[in-house]
Amino acid sequence: MAEVEVSSPDQLFWDGYIDWHIHLREAEKPVRKASKHHVPVFLRLKQAGYEKFRENNDSDSVDPRHLMRILFDTNDVSRENDFKNLFQFESHELVFGSVEILPEPDTVAWPHEYCFFVYIDEAKLRHDTLLGKFIERFFHTLDVGIPVVLSKRLSERSVARPSSRSSGQLIGIVDDGIGFLNERFTRVAEGGVNAATIPGKRPLQTRFHALWIQARERPSPGLVSLGKELNFERINEYLSRTESEPELYAEINADVMEPDVRRATEFGFSHGTHVLDIAAGADPYARNSEIDKKMREIPILGVQLPSDAVSDTSGARFETYLVMGVRWILAMAERPLLAVARTSGVNKTESILRGPPAQVLINISMGVLAGPKNGTKFVEHQVCREVARRVNALGEGKIPDVRVTYAYGNNYRSNLVAALSVSPGGSQSAAGKAEIEWNVQPDDLTSSHIEIHRMNEDTIPSELQVGLETPDGSVIPPRSIPPGSYVALIQSGREIARIYHVPSRFLDEIAGQIIPTRGYYHVAIAPTASWTQNSVLAPAGRWKFSFGNVGSEAIELTLQVQRDDTAPGHVRLGRQSRLDHEHAYEWDDVTRDYTLPKGPISRKGTNSALTTVHPLVPEEIRKKIHFVGAVWRREEDREISPAHYTAQGDAWTGFTPTDSGVSETESGGHGIIANGTYSGSTQALSGTSAAAPQVVRRIALSSILGQPPIPQPTDGRITDPFYDVDGGRRVRKN
Repeated sequence: MAEVEVSSPDQLFWDGYIDWHIHLREAEKPVRKASKHHVPVFLRLKQAGYEKFRENNDSDSVDPRHLMRILFDTNDVSRENDFKNLFQFESHELVFGSVEILPEPDTVAWPHEYCFFVYIDEAKLRHDTLLGKFIERFFHTLDVGIPVVLSKRLSERSVARPSSRSSGQLIGIVDDGIGFLNERFTRVAEGGVNAATIPGKRPLQTRFHALWIQARERPSPGLVSLGKELNFERINEYLSRTESEPELYAEINADVMEPDVRRATEFGFSHGTHVLDIAAGADPYARNSEIDKKMREIPILGVQLPSDAVSDTSGARFETYLVMGVRWILAMAERPLLAVARTSGVNKTESILRGPPAQVLINISMGVLAGPKNGTKFVEHQVCREVARRVNALGEGKIPDVRVTYAYGNNYRSNLVAALSVSPGGSQSAAGKAEIEWNVQPDDLTSSHIEIHRMNEDTIPSELQVGLETPDGSVIPPRSIPPGSYVALIQSGREIARIYHVPSRFLDEIAGQIIPTRGYYHVAIAPTASWTQNSVLAPAGRWKFSFGNVGSEAIELTLQVQRDDTAPGHVRLGRQSRLDHEHAYEWDDVTRDYTLPKGPISRKGTNSALTTVHPLVPEEIRKKIHFVGAVWRREEDREISPAHYTAQGDAWTGFTPTDSGVSETESGGHGIIANGTYSGSTQALSGTSAAAPQVVRRIALSSILGQPPIPQPTDGRITDPFYDVDGGRRVRKN
């Protein structure tokens, strides 16, 4: 047993999640070549002039927009020479980027934001210093995803054309398993070849403008294809067929997905179907329900996340695809035909829509627990930027209003968060005399992670020292770790744990002020069990943290255990690790047991890491982001109170839930009843995932039925034990 300090070996290092994933991958299969992997990277062009990158013209100063033209114009020979082996675009990113940049780039006012995802060969990104310098010179790197292996199956380029039917609202969803053939997402057809005929009923047609079924990346001619997009015509073709819904989903999934992944729409319950039914579902045949009549006029755009991304509940995989999905929804709602024109090689600029929707409502009932929770996590901030880009853009064809709803989180009672102060005066344990422990469970097939942040600060001071002890007594003594490096714990010649110091980086600039990401310590532990040989395994049990402070002032810290459970319906892999402390077992009046944590472990700050907005984001944009908590409603007197699991913010998270939805009723059993995957089936879903889409539905109905608008979100800090809504009735006891 030994301890060794290792600096980041190459320029790929971004955060502990990615580096730890690569470490385990290479330790288990060292013969695999890194060149087979590609890394999704999100770049934003620096808003400054530069010299042309070609060596023979390096003295010519050019407009930055010309570089974008070279990047996105597939007919430009220079792109073939300079970028083909560097950047590979996902097909829709190239299409929509071409639409935005190519038509008249010199007429676009500067500064104008150019940002995009690309896939870069992992070996080049790790070791090609010229590529690194090129990216650093011209772009801000805002996010790096988990490396992926491109499937051996080729994929045709496919960009969907949405329906020509316009509406005042459009509802978008980014989720897992969307049963798009369910009749709750259809309307009675107006006639024509796209009308699906159901025996004994009137013909139906889909309400989906388009659906993007994301799946493992495949090579496409000059591009990377991420699943398949279906337009309303293609979905109507499926609706018109005589096969059952399960048979049709099986056919579609076999074409898009690999055989070893979970195919969510082939199960009776799928998370995305249930959430979408709450947000936008309607009886296609109802004649007497005004709500159903109005809701079925609202079209839908759906993004089904890859199964691999959903099964990894740490969020390390799904965040890239989530941002891609939001960008796709907004782009498809804004300029659909231009995308088709670029794909087909036809230079047209007119839109097939009679006009964009007046309002786009996007629901995200996904989340992770650990993060900065100050609005600087890439996914939450970039979604704000995408909303701002559409709302603030000038010119015809832009979306006037966009709303995004997030589930606030369900980990109030999970013992995943701690707040502690490390006093000056050398090495000491957390919270004074008592140590804080981290219980890592046996039979956990996934890694466990903890993030350690300095409260309300963007950097970790060099005076802070962090140590770690394994259940069998191996120790990393408290020590300071330089930014961008890590300390590894080795057993039997294998690294079973690392403590990373993730550095603070540039994220954005608003109103002349730089917004950095938050630097933090990240502890990663190997799985405690495996189905394969040659796996890196860590011991299960109580891992202990120790902290030191060689400075002159106390250092306030937060510890957040990242989600490590198993997503609903997926194969059991992760088992959630938790914090432990001698004072974590006080009497809880609500649950009537000894589970109330005292001491450093807290139920505050348990909200999802996607549910904050940076204070510099303009107020008109902040008001369009909704964070939804869950409440329990007692039927006998309509009294409501926070659901026992719904998360709670804290002063250091900066925000409270802005809205709420009923997720439990006294007489309704566990959860909210809505449609299962297949038409006519029902399932119950509990949690803030079921609460968030209720707000989407309320916003839509408040507009189309002329009801008073939903209250705008506020950025008020915590002022009471929970949040003051509906006259302060929602008071949380414990």
